[in-house]
Amino acid sequence: MTAESTPIWAKLSPYMLIFVLIAEYAVFAVFRPDLFLSPSALNIILSSQAPLLIATLALTLPLVVGEFDMTVGTNLIFSSVLVAALTTNLGWPVAAAVVLAMLGAGLVGVINAVLVVRLKINSFIATLAMSTLLAGISLWAAGSTIISRVPEELRVFAATRVLGLPLTVGYALIIAVALWFFYRYRPAGRHLYFIGSNEEVARLAGVKTARLKSMAFISSSLIVGFAGLLLAGTIGSADPTAGASFTLPAFAAVFLGATAINVGRFNVWGTVVGSLLLFTGITGLALLGFTGWVQDVFNGLALLIALIASRFVWRGKKR
Repeated sequence: MTAESTPIWAKLSPYMLIFVLIAEYAVFAVFRPDLFLSPSALNIILSSQAPLLIATLALTLPLVVGEFDMTVGTNLIFSSVLVAALTTNLGWPVAAAVVLAMLGAGLVGVINAVLVVRLKINSFIATLAMSTLLAGISLWAAGSTIISRVPEELRVFAATRVLGLPLTVGYALIIAVALWFFYRYRPAGRHLYFIGSNEEVARLAGVKTARLKSMAFISSSLIVGFAGLLLAGTIGSADPTAGASFTLPAFAAVFLGATAINVGRFNVWGTVVGSLLLFTGITGLALLGFTGWVQDVFNGLALLIALIASRFVWRGKKR
């Protein structure tokens, strides 16, 4: 089929998720024009969800190599709880607590890599077990309570504004651009996709699959750890029980993103669009007065739709 004979819908399909995002925002604007037609709505969506967006971008690394990382949500909370507990409960200097929190998050990635890459344990099972362990450690570190105060330095770090937007949004953009550049222009980034497509063929072709898969797990965990620091500063507290509430939206956004921009592949800009779609829906429903169960239903449906859509997209690409 030539480019001239390609149906218009096929040409537009990589951008359908963007159209859905625009339509979603327009629907909310009809119901609450006072909120959604003002810059403050976009500001609320971006600033409140920037740490989760960073963690979601990090999740693309293990998924690109064909592995799951179920610790994304609990590691996010683990690093936020650790820095809050060390500074607020134990009186540690902020710099030392930040360093230890990042080392702790990185250690999670190292353990995941050992379990999955070296010991050949199924990544879903291994990281789910690690996620449960992290949830318990976070509860212990926080004394089974919400740490209601974090140091002023962390709040300033997260709340500083540039051009009217919190710097956390800038961090998310920098990480998105860096990952996009890595995937698209660096040999190691392209090799990650090669491994995800067929690990054995990649290994026979000389790609250092074990090293790159380990790098994917460790790098992802470090980025998630940084997001955890931003999360603690953004909300000004640390809830040790909140890990599961971040895992589902992250996976939903990444799988939604695989149906956009670079269709059939986990990709950075599709993930950003998928995240914005979810963030807009959750924030919009909250601003309209829908809370509690609505968020879980919305995220669950989004993940189901993303999985079904991804299934059809990848099946179509194989034909």
